[in-house]
Amino acid sequence: MAVAAEKKREDAKAAFMIPIAAIASRWAALSQQVISPQPQVARPADLSFRQVKLQGKREQWAVLVEQWKAVQNQKNTTLNDEDAIKLGIKLENLEQSITAIEQEIQELAG
Repeated sequence: MAVAAEKKREDAKAAFMIPIAAIASRWAALSQQVISPQPQVARPADLSFRQVKLQGKREQWAVLVEQWKAVQNQKNTTLNDEDAIKLGIKLENLEQSITAIEQEIQELAG
């Protein structure tokens, strides 16, 4: 990234994002030092459908767990009994969903 400032307008600033490949292609000394990044996460095309499905189920599980935590926190801080009952029912439904996803994950990972 390059940052510039105007002398006539000191409050005006600009930043420019230039891809390293574009810079390296025009600057020989830099092109020798550039290391191409290695992919750290497998792309879906590199995975079997089962692996993609497993990854999706794990992501779904994580979302459900975060929802469960949020509802549990809300239930713990509510003063209204009616809301506490509704939140309890929501917690039970989330727990059932989480349990079902965990079983699917075990089957896929097995």
